[in-house]
Amino acid sequence: MKSIFVVLLVAVFVAANSLVKRTLSHNENKVDIELFVMSKCPDVQDFNKHIFKQLYAELNSIMNIKVNFIAKLDDSQKYGFKSLHGVSEVEGDLIEACVQDQYKKENEFYKLNLCVNPKMPYLPSIAQQCIKEVGFDNQRIQACAFSEEGKHLLAQSINETDAKNVKWSPTMLLNGESYCEYGGDNCKATSYKDYVRDICKASTAEKKPPACSQ
Repeated sequence: MKSIFVVLLVAVFVAANSLVKRTLSHNENKVDIELFVMSKCPDVQDFNKHIFKQLYAELNSIMNIKVNFIAKLDDSQKYGFKSLHGVSEVEGDLIEACVQDQYKKENEFYKLNLCVNPKMPYLPSIAQQCIKEVGFDNQRIQACAFSEEGKHLLAQSINETDAKNVKWSPTMLLNGESYCEYGGDNCKATSYKDYVRDICKASTAEKKPPACSQ
């Protein structure tokens, strides 16, 4: 009886180990896309509309998306942050930072960014409508955003932006390397097809989305 139990225990361990390896392998095959933004920046709105909305639709399965924010820590300001487009942008940052933290799986959090995008000037009020539209938990997000938790997440994000010396909104890094300051002179892509080509090329996934073969 004891030997049967040991055999079963070993089998469970092997199966679990195999699942972990497959999961890690799946994540390693994805391309790291880091975006550095201001939540009410017109250039971010344009980038989402003309580039990232379609990238998200076509290549999400091979991307690990992370968003960091461009702002300043400033204890003299409301919430303790200062941003180019004012307090409402800080509030937008806080909300989006919490959504990202709570809905990381399969880059689900970016659904909110894309929903907000057409009406970005109306942040943060439009965020509540979009949170409901995409099916997220509004009460949980608001509780995070306007608490010490939200402030901690945003401060952490700003510190990472500063550590990478990013100043331009939006800036995109591909697998940790500078790829595009959208709307500026420093961009390796001149068209949407360039983004698709380079992300597909960087992916080591065995099965790539159809857009990679077009």
